Amino acid sequence: MGATGATGAQGPQGNTGATGATGAQGPQGNTGATGAQGPQGNTGATGATGATGAQGPQGNTGATGATGATGATGAQGPQGNTGATGATGAQGPQGNTGATGATGAQGPQGNTGATGAQGPQGNTGATGATGATGAQGPQGDTGATGATGAQGPQGNTGATGATGAQGPQGITGARGPRGLTGPAGPSGPAGANGANGSNGTNGINCWDTNANGVNDIAEDTNGDGNYDTLDCQGDPASDDQESDEVDLSTDLTIGGTLTENVQEALVALNNKPFENIYTTDGSLTGNRRMDMAGFNLQFDTDTNADTNGTINLRRTNNGNSIGIAFRNSGNNYDAAITMPGNVSNGLEFRTLNNQPNIQNVGIAMELDDIGQMALPEYGETPVKFEGTNSAVKALGVEADGKVVELNTAKSSRIFYPPSIEVDVSANTTYTIDLYAQYIAQYATPTVGSAGAPPAIPTYGATELYYYVTYADPTVFNTGSMVITNDGKLTYTVVNQPSDYNTLINVVFVVK
Repeated sequence: MGATGATGAQGPQGNTGATGATGAQGPQGNTGATGAQGPQGNTGATGATGATGAQGPQGNTGATGATGATGATGAQGPQGNTGATGATGAQGPQGNTGATGATGAQGPQGNTGATGAQGPQGNTGATGATGATGAQGPQGDTGATGATGAQGPQGNTGATGATGAQGPQGITGARGPRGLTGPAGPSGPAGANGANGSNGTNGINCWDTNANGVNDIAEDTNGDGNYDTLDCQGDPASDDQESDEVDLSTDLTIGGTLTENVQEALVALNNKPFENIYTTDGSLTGNRRMDMAGFNLQFDTDTNADTNGTINLRRTNNGNSIGIAFRNSGNNYDAAITMPGNVSNGLEFRTLNNQPNIQNVGIAMELDDIGQMALPEYGETPVKFEGTNSAVKALGVEADGKVVELNTAKSSRIFYPPSIEVDVSANTTYTIDLYAQYIAQYATPTVGSAGAPPAIPTYGATELYYYVTYADPTVFNTGSMVITNDGKLTYTVVNQPSDYNTLINVVFVVK
């Protein structure tokens, strides 16, 4: 234990504590030396005389000192110093205690003496053992709520969480009204002309009866020295056609053109334009189907199979995908609606444009065979809001499957990290990793409810914004606080809290 330092200045009077129980009588201490005589106080009123106790035996008389000459009696001087006490005679037996006299009136309080000069600082004594913790005091009144801090900037959108388990199939909602057709977009630039196709194989002339590609003498059937269609008419006298089968003199009508005979009818038929779906409008008189490489395009009016009057695309092999694609003027694909093979009977909506083949047109949305929707592009990498990151609405799904707005887009991105200890033991600068403290508690919680996963989902360090919304200005230098992008807070302590308790508020915001 070090030497005790000089007593400091007197503090203000504390409230009087409750009187403790009287301790056991300690042994009689040695009589200390008599201090110097203080000034004479005012004489108190004389109390009533108590009864005289029985006379004890006479003690031995001490030696009498020499008597000094008696001087004239002057005015009463100040009390002189007490002379040395003569030797005490032998103690006589204890007499009976007389009755206690009445207590005299309290004399006035004497003046307090001046405080002595401050002594040098003594060495710090060894720390004593920690006392037992006192009983918990009553709960203090709750302090007034501080003012709400200003709204922080909108954070970046956090990474999309893992896809949850498949929920039950919701009830199909009523079909909404058909929207108005939007205005036609501007025409795209004309694509480059494709390469010319290779020349086809030459055909066989009608007079080339042996198909050798050579004008043989026997093939000039009319003997006019020319090889042309006149050599293809045949000889009515020698061909196998009977005269009653074809009357060359009979007039025929081909495509509204009156001809004089069969020969002219053949020429008219050759000159008549061939009509098809590319050149002429028309009507189908029954169900029609076009086949190409195992796929069908059906025009079907069978009301037993289709009551909506649709045009059917049918695949003959369910392992193949099928759909409708949209190509631009450059012959690349901009969008498609496809039904994949060997997966489900759902639909894929592809919109990542200007691709050389359908497989490269990315899937923007999927509708599976039980009516659930997926947005694959939002699950690959974190997606930021467009523009100023100021979204104020989120989307939710009601029990009947309807999509509704939720006014929680802002508040759902703000949360408080777990409570941590902040060192303020010395007036110096400290650094504390807010993100590491958050991960330490969220990733390894002490206990969870029945069936809860072992860790709480967490964000990456750079997926969050970090804020100190309040710090006690009597303890921290709030003007010098700095937080890095990954959540490391540097702060300077200027004073220790008087009651070992202070406040600092930290808020995390999901980007």
